[in-house]
Amino acid sequence: MAMGEGTMVALGTIGGGSGSAGIALATFVGPIGWAVVGCKQYYDRNGDSSYTWDCWKPVVRNTSTRPSCGMTLRCLAAHPNVRSMSLDQGGLLVGNIFGERFRLTPVNVKGALAFHASIFS
Repeated sequence: MAMGEGTMVALGTIGGGSGSAGIALATFVGPIGWAVVGCKQYYDRNGDSSYTWDCWKPVVRNTSTRPSCGMTLRCLAAHPNVRSMSLDQGGLLVGNIFGERFRLTPVNVKGALAFHASIFS
């Protein structure tokens, strides 16, 4: 799977004045920051699988309908519409400036780490 620029996103805690923000933010600099956010696996009627990479769009309220290659965790964390990121047992929690929260769940895509973003209630 080829991953071009903009295919991945990062993790940690940003904003919110957390004392651990500096440590968590440093995580973005490491390899985890290059993990892809936006992965959703689909199966066709023959049982073959394929992936889409657009589930990051609602996190930042990107309304484009054109398929993307995902976004790096690093780029997602730096997006102006992202207010906070934190880690819990189920993955990463992302808050945006619109008051919405999303969970980024780890996904193994052919041996590579990616994340699926879904609304968190």
